[in-house]
Parts: sequence; C-alpha cells; structure tokens
Amino acid sequence: MLEHERDRYSNERITEATKLVSEAKKLLKDNSLKDAVICDHKAIFTGMRAVLAIDDIFPDNDYNTERLFRSRYIDNGMMSEEFETTLDKITEYYDKIENDPDFKVGKPETGFFTSKAGFLVIECSDYIVQRNALYWGQ
Repeated sequence: MLEHERDRYSNERITEATKLVSEAKKLLKDNSLKDAVICDHKAIFTGMRAVLAIDDIFPDNDYNTERLFRSRYIDNGMMSEEFETTLDKITEYYDKIENDPDFKVGKPETGFFTSKAGFLVIECSDYIVQRNALYWGQ
C-alpha cells in the first residue's frame, strides 16, 4: 500500500472509531447497554487497526489485531498502562456478553467502558499524529 493510501486508511479508521464512541454514548443514554459495550469494543479495535495500518499491518480479525497491537505497542511501552488495563477489562466483559446469554450488562460498567473507549481512541489518534510527525520530520 502506498504511503498516502495507508495514511488515508488510518485516518478513516480513527474517524470511524470516533463515530463508534459517539454511538456508544447514545446507546448508553438510551439504556441499550449491551449494544453500547459492543460499540465501545469495536471503537477500540478500530483505533488499534488505525495504529497498525501506519506500519502497514492489516490484521484480518480481532484476535490478530489484539495480538499484534499488544506485541508492537503495549509490550514496548508505546501505549499507556491504562490502555492495556482497559483493553483487558473490556475484552473480558465483551466475551461474557458474546458467550453467556444470561449475562446482565451493568450501567456503571457500560459507562466506564464508554468513557475509556473515548480516551483510548484519542490515544491511538495521538500516536498516529506523533508517528507521522517523526516520519515526515515535522
């Protein structure tokens, strides 16, 4: 992929992730808690895909997205500890929603995830801006 295509793809993912966080906020307000958590999860993973794209990495599923993102950015201290902690929590919560039909989604937890998803998407966006500034010598 050419540099300008990669940058455009990455920027489109950040825009999409931001829209997903906004949608999660609306769903939380409407008490559609399960859908809000799913939106939050998708927003975070979309943000991670945006970061990976900067390095020409395009994972084909969530498992590979998380694995590659952790090894390249979290394990190397390029993302905050809060990123890792929140990712662990939301992934565990999301898995419960997906795998346990009787799991009750709580409003406090959903509010926490919606708030944190917004911060993680911003962290991904900030990383991309910093990475591009270094790459382009600005």
